[in-house]
Amino acid sequence: MQVKFAWFDEVKGNYVVDNRRTKTNRREMVRSNYSLADFDFAIAYINELDVFYVMPCAAFTGFGSEIHLVESASVSENRVLRSFVKLGT
Repeated sequence: MQVKFAWFDEVKGNYVVDNRRTKTNRREMVRSNYSLADFDFAIAYINELDVFYVMPCAAFTGFGSEIHLVESASVSENRVLRSFVKLGT
């Protein structure tokens, strides 16, 4: 299980999760891609809304470097994220 916190991108108006492994030291941040063997499921958590999305590793790692989560009234009512379901099958 991998848990990632989402942050709000004010310019784009949505929440963003980085789907790469991040290692830091005092001087630089090193990012690398996860492999399918690293974990079974990822959780993208939006702290401000107390909402989380669970997705299979293949769906999580299948995006570029970021996953954008759009939260609106209609999404909040339904809580269905069809793109992750389709990618996970």
